Amino acid sequence: MRRKSGFLLIEMVVAFSVVAIALGAILQVISHSIRNANAARKVQTASYLAEEKVWDVLFEEPVAEGWSDGDFPNHPGMTWTREISLLYRPNLEEEEEGRATTIGGSDFREKLPPTDLFHIRVYINWMEQGQKKNFELATYRLAPTPESFDDELAF
Repeated sequence: MRRKSGFLLIEMVVAFSVVAIALGAILQVISHSIRNANAARKVQTASYLAEEKVWDVLFEEPVAEGWSDGDFPNHPGMTWTREISLLYRPNLEEEEEGRATTIGGSDFREKLPPTDLFHIRVYINWMEQGQKKNFELATYRLAPTPESFDDELAF
C-alpha cells in the first residue's frame, strides 16, 4: 500500500475555519480597544478644557453669578457652559452685632474680610458616535463681598 502525504480537504476547511474565527475575534478586540482609546482621549481633553474654564473664574475679580457658554476653536465639536451660583453671602449687619459664626472657637472676623461662597460648574459637551456626551467639573470659590471692595476703595 502506498502512503498518502498531505492533508485532506476536510482538514484544510476546518483549519481555515478555526483561523478565520480566531482572526475575527482578534480584529473585534482591536476595534473595541481603538474605540475605547478614542473615547478616553475625548474625556481627557474635556477634563483639561473644563479645568481651563474653571481657572478663568478662579482668578477673575470680582466673581459674579450667572452663566456663559461658547466653543473651543482648537477642538471642533466641543462646547462649554459655565454656571456660577452664589451659595452664601454673610449678613454684615449680624457680624457687626457680634452674632457671626466662629470657627473652632476662634473669631476670625477681625482678620478676614467678609467673603462670598460661590459654586462653579463647567460642562463640556460633544457628540460621539451619534450620542451626546458630556463632562462636568465643579468647585467652590471664596471671594470678597462687593461691600469689601467698596471698603478697599475708601482707603
